[in-house]
Amino acid sequence: KPVELIDAHFLFAEVADERPARGERPICLLRDDGDRWTREVLRPMIELAGYEVVSGGEGGERAPDVVLDTRGGNADAATEGAPVVRLSDRQDGAGVYRYDRDGVLAALCAGAGRKA
Repeated sequence: KPVELIDAHFLFAEVADERPARGERPICLLRDDGDRWTREVLRPMIELAGYEVVSGGEGGERAPDVVLDTRGGNADAATEGAPVVRLSDRQDGAGVYRYDRDGVLAALCAGAGRKA
């Protein structure tokens, strides 16, 4: 059976002072189904990568730079013109495999027009 592993070194090795200020960070709209993995692993990983993460109803004054969709599908949902990165539960599925940290971050950077 697959086992979820948390890379604690990655989560805590980042220095918070190196991240841009809140208003300067690109915005990632996180569409999820409310699972614990998304809240406790994925969201902090994206924030440590320098993104301001907002969920469905949290939108702010700025439109998102990239949308990360963990729900698998719903291509017709409004994205406010931002590129959509879809995550998949399967390595051979459509989209980026959700447990591939490097792949997820590279896809987010590409979607937001940033260097990985």
